[in-house]
Amino acid sequence: MKARMILLGGVCALRSTSRAFATDELPAQTLSNLLWPAWGINRPKEGKRTARSASNWQQTDISVVMSTGAYIYDALQKLEASRKW
Repeated sequence: MKARMILLGGVCALRSTSRAFATDELPAQTLSNLLWPAWGINRPKEGKRTARSASNWQQTDISVVMSTGAYIYDALQKLEASRKW
C-alpha cells in the first residue's frame, strides 16, 4: 500500500493544466470512445448508465462543441441525432 501511495503522490506532483488546444477535430470514433464511458448506457434493459448518479436520477447532460455546432450527447440516439443548439 505504501508503494501505491508514493506512486499516486508522484503522479499528483506531475499533474498540470494545459491551455493549448489543437485545431483539428477528433475523429468520430475517438469522440464516441470518450462519450460512451462518460454517459453511455451499458445496461439497456434497466436503462442504467456507465456513470453512477444519485438514486439513478440521471440529471446530467454532456455537451459537445464542434465547428459544426454545439450538441447535447444522447446515449440512446448517439451524437449524430443529438439536439443541435
